[in-house]
Amino acid sequence: MLSEVKAQGATGERALTVRGQGRARTGRVDRSVLCALSMVKDVPIVARRGGFDPLGESEIPTGSPERHYHRREVKMLARVLGFLFLALGFLAPSAQASPRQDLDSAAKQKKVAFVLVTDLGAAGVDAAREMIQQAMRQVKKSTLVELDRSSPGNADLVAKFRLAGAPVPLILVTATTGMLAGGVAAAQATAEQLVGMVPSPKKAEALEAIQNGKAVLISASRKGMAAQSGAKAACATACGQLADKCVTVQIDMDDPQEAGFLAAMKVNLASTEPVILVINAQGQVTGTYAGAADVATLVQATTKKAGGCAPGACGPGAKACGPAK
Repeated sequence: MLSEVKAQGATGERALTVRGQGRARTGRVDRSVLCALSMVKDVPIVARRGGFDPLGESEIPTGSPERHYHRREVKMLARVLGFLFLALGFLAPSAQASPRQDLDSAAKQKKVAFVLVTDLGAAGVDAAREMIQQAMRQVKKSTLVELDRSSPGNADLVAKFRLAGAPVPLILVTATTGMLAGGVAAAQATAEQLVGMVPSPKKAEALEAIQNGKAVLISASRKGMAAQSGAKAACATACGQLADKCVTVQIDMDDPQEAGFLAAMKVNLASTEPVILVINAQGQVTGTYAGAADVATLVQATTKKAGGCAPGACGPGAKACGPAK
């Protein structure tokens, strides 16, 4: 059992007793216990006759330097600890992940991210959050990221996704690649609509190319089509002539995961020939061709301008297609 420690003050004596178990190992005073005792204001700490052994009942030899601790030393230690806790309090908020870090983490884990964009005083945030949670129950490997548009730390994302003038709360959907797939005002959205905005693997490939400033040549075909190899070769040659400014995406017409994307692109799934779609770097569909199209025609189509965007290629609040570079 721990021996007794006496604290003596100006108005009299007060005894503080710490009890515990353990065998005697040393005659040194436990500094952590002394720190606790220092909380008694204006009371010097003096080792009582018989000493103080935190691990047992052995006495501290008379004249030991541990026998007396000055009040000033204890106060200095208390101040150091106070500054330490204060510093930890300031550092705690920085340990929290930012929306940027959350989005990067989702992309690394190949997760779909539903981004809830808010602002000070925005109404309907709780309802929007609940809607996203309903959608997440239908989308495997998905996560919720909240982005406060008014926070200076989110200025880069506000600029990238052109959110400054967008209505809030706003819900964005990013693909498993981390690319923006679409956005909708929460007041106009439904859980089913959010689920429908999640891009298929091939659509995600096309979106990534467009958002990186590249044109996309999509070749949709199925096994057994006579012109399948010719269509693929034409797309590859055209992209080759455009150097690093073009990407080819091959889609199987019979792939159930891509049925919705092909339907949105108005591809006739009953076609007996391959279908080639050209999307320029602004996300606009500039040409649709059946069979093995001419290479020069495909190259020329990549630089054309057209109205509208490919599904999901326009950023929220944008006058042009795709997020800001």
